Amino acid sequence: MLMIFRTERVEVISLDNVEQIEVIREVYDAPNDQLTQETTYVAFDRQSKLLGIVNAAAPWVDGDIYFFDVSSFENVDVIQDVSLTGTSLHFTQDWLFIGKQNGQLERYSLVDGELHSTLAVGGNGDIEVIATSADQTYIAATSTTEIRGEYIFYLSKFDNNPIVHISIEELGRGYSVTFHPSENIVAFAVSEPYREDLITPRLAGQNVITAVQIWDADTGELISFCDEYRTSIAYTDTLAFTPDGQNIIYAADDGIRIWDLRDCRQFDDTWSILEPVNEDQYLTTFVMHPTDPLLVSAYGSVDRGRGIIRFWNVETSEILHEITDYGTGEYNTITTLAFSPDGTLLASGGQDGTVRLWGIPDGE
Repeated sequence: MLMIFRTERVEVISLDNVEQIEVIREVYDAPNDQLTQETTYVAFDRQSKLLGIVNAAAPWVDGDIYFFDVSSFENVDVIQDVSLTGTSLHFTQDWLFIGKQNGQLERYSLVDGELHSTLAVGGNGDIEVIATSADQTYIAATSTTEIRGEYIFYLSKFDNNPIVHISIEELGRGYSVTFHPSENIVAFAVSEPYREDLITPRLAGQNVITAVQIWDADTGELISFCDEYRTSIAYTDTLAFTPDGQNIIYAADDGIRIWDLRDCRQFDDTWSILEPVNEDQYLTTFVMHPTDPLLVSAYGSVDRGRGIIRFWNVETSEILHEITDYGTGEYNTITTLAFSPDGTLLASGGQDGTVRLWGIPDGE
């Protein structure tokens, strides 16, 4: 098993020090100088020592996958003698999952470096997001076929038959999925309203597919909706639980919404808007800190100006810090963000093909 040790000391990123965040590493993620490539996905391993990067011509096609030691940012081989390609990736303690454009989900062992299984998630859609439960029992994924407008939500145990496998044509995008930080509950975001001519999962008395569905992984039952008669924005990775598991955050058509998870079924007025929609900027992705109520959101500019990153305290809806000079010109858009599990690093990638590693140097 590959062992990598960090040599540079950094502090944990937190609400108190986020204004000090800076780029501590930077790499162009296409070793062969493929100038048409962009960074479409980044993910850390569970030890916060490796960063996996998907480098593709567009988010909906298979791209080359590279792995970097986060202390040196040197390219390393995680799976020996295999050139990995895919649309998304996800680490667990012992496994590496690779999502493919053909709807296949590959599972590689981080111990022996071998391909152990391939799951058929769905159709010819690209697997956009992969998530696993806190106890490492369940895996969920979303797959989208752009041409047919089909979304697929997949939930199963490792190597078992799917518990939930929903495929609905011409509905819209099921664009993001995430697990509760401590319970076997999974949230799935859908981008379009329910149509009566389509047979789709809904609770009794509901006439719409709402923005976020809440599923019980242990029973395979749809147990709740967050929001009603609300269209959400179809961007990957714009859905997250807060670290305490009490709230869920997603991108709706009127802005970034925060819901009290306990009241999702009742649709009480317990939601708040963290940030309204801005006509001059468009949200592309966000990520939640693993332990602090700190949300990092990324934006492109409609006039192709500079990219923007904002750091929020979701408990107070306060902007703690803002970076307004992330790339310039046509390739300013930030396409992907990821926190390291230990909270010390933030990775960002975008259309400029550069991956930046952000942290709080301790000065030693």
